[in-house]
Amino acid sequence: MFSWGIFIGTAQGGTCWCFPPTIGQFGRHDDTIAMEPYIQQQAVAKRDQPQVAQDCWTFSAPHGPQGRFVAYNPYFWAILSFSHNKSAAEDLLEYLCQRAQVEERTKAVSGFDIPPFDSMLDFTVWNEVEPPRGTVYHYPIRPSHHARPHVAGTPAAPDIAMQIYSRGTQPAMLAMLLTGKSIPQVIAWAEEELAGFVR
Repeated sequence: MFSWGIFIGTAQGGTCWCFPPTIGQFGRHDDTIAMEPYIQQQAVAKRDQPQVAQDCWTFSAPHGPQGRFVAYNPYFWAILSFSHNKSAAEDLLEYLCQRAQVEERTKAVSGFDIPPFDSMLDFTVWNEVEPPRGTVYHYPIRPSHHARPHVAGTPAAPDIAMQIYSRGTQPAMLAMLLTGKSIPQVIAWAEEELAGFVR
């Protein structure tokens, strides 16, 4: 759940969606919920507000009637069809996807980039990031979460889902609810927004 243009905050508590404004707001309220990759927030708090970083934790999304869905942003590497040296590119890609190299890259980014294979979720990086130690243990999906990865906008067709994601449609809906719009008003807005995506 990411949105690039929405921020809501109050003096007593804050709910944040928006990078970079949440970075500046993180830790300024009595309580803050940041719906972004937590590791970004924790890294900035560690640098700018260490006392806030020591009290930060990450946890799985709540369980709803249809299950627990955790935001997932898959990424892929590819070899272009017009590449001049495909065999070398294939060898490099194979090397970079080996467990040892994936683990090194994951450590280099403090666990932010989650490996594409469940068999790699046992890396120790999520136990070691601090402060406090283990703060991001629950960042990747764990079996105990009983969760399923969810790519924003699915099961819409990829061209529509991409627009839902990049325009922050889902976080915008939540922000509208939090600012006083009714559920029917928010649904009407979303229907109009989606209709614009298919034109």
